[in-house]
Amino acid sequence: MSRQAWSALADAAKALLAVASAALGEGSVASAAHPPLSLSPCPPLDGLTVDQLVNEFLKAKAKQDRSDRYLRALRVSLGSFAKGRGKHSIGSVTLQALEAWLDRPEWTTGTKHGYLMDVRTLFNFAVRRGYLDRNPALGVELPRAVKGEIGIHTPAQVRHVLALSRERDLNLTRSLAIRYFAGVRSAEADRMSEVDILLDQGRIVIPASKSKTRQRRLITIQPNLRAWLALGGSIPLHDVNNRMRFFTAALAKQGIPWPHM
Repeated sequence: MSRQAWSALADAAKALLAVASAALGEGSVASAAHPPLSLSPCPPLDGLTVDQLVNEFLKAKAKQDRSDRYLRALRVSLGSFAKGRGKHSIGSVTLQALEAWLDRPEWTTGTKHGYLMDVRTLFNFAVRRGYLDRNPALGVELPRAVKGEIGIHTPAQVRHVLALSRERDLNLTRSLAIRYFAGVRSAEADRMSEVDILLDQGRIVIPASKSKTRQRRLITIQPNLRAWLALGGSIPLHDVNNRMRFFTAALAKQGIPWPHM
């Protein structure tokens, strides 16, 4: 609803208040039996920007003691959504704008699905707080997997990914090599540290506290992984989401999509 509409609604409410007060015989003075009616201010919809809503939402989630990983993921997805529209009012966000934002060839179906769900949650938050009367993201169809969409990288793509990361960031190369050659999930790799890599024993330890299955795992370091680890670098990666965002964008420009690993 626009500011003009809210203003007209407020004027009508004030007129109704005056009529009700007159009917109660109050005039301009409140009686003890009938306290004066009051109006709660309407939320300034056109004044609340996307950036302000995102910040308020993230603060609310942080107060719920949500995990750092969850909050970092929200900052990435909502930061992408807010880019270029952060100063716009939340009431100006349309279904068409959301569909255009999701139309990114470098994003996998899984990424699009996750990002859309985060934005839906953001606008549900706005509706619950009375900032909006509807969620514009609910009308966006969830992305469907495309037949033939790449879910894993081919050997040639793995070589390209590791070569590019070696040029840019040895720490990232170390993390990627562990994912590729040790079968470690991305979330697990992000939680690992150097103490989990036992080169002298030829093993990687995934502690139960860092494992998705909450079970300790031992992984043998194969010769190809040992060669990549010998290049150096260290883990864990700091600011991993931003690192990966810029890196996958660079890969997309070279025609290599980024699957969920």
